[in-house]
Amino acid sequence: MPYTMPKIGLNVKRSIPRKFNFLFNSNISRIVTSQLSEQLNLDFKHISQISEKVLSDEQIIGIAKRNSRIIITHDLDYGEIYYLKEQRKIGVIMLRLVDQTSENVIRILLKFFKERKYGKHDLSKTLTIISEKRVRIFGP
Repeated sequence: MPYTMPKIGLNVKRSIPRKFNFLFNSNISRIVTSQLSEQLNLDFKHISQISEKVLSDEQIIGIAKRNSRIIITHDLDYGEIYYLKEQRKIGVIMLRLVDQTSENVIRILLKFFKERKYGKHDLSKTLTIISEKRVRIFGP
């Protein structure tokens, strides 16, 4: 089928969604990584797949930056690090969940990604805070 130029003034939606790469912090079960990878067909890695050592937050941020990955964590320190040092240089998804079981984390993240609750935001440069009740995104 030949390619045709869209008419000027029409809102043309992208047929292929932007692909992000994610890095789960050690405080999230590896079960979450495998389940989300299967169900969403996105690139999720757990920090234990990259390093067997216990790493500092700064080391994890370095890995995320070098590999263009968005950190997903329960650790509140990442919000502070984002604002004080790394604003718009990394992406962080901070989970503020009362129920931190693997099943609930999977349910909440499936809903977030399937419903595209991030809208037009570039998750690789934002701090995203997800709770059971709402999603807040800080950054561009």
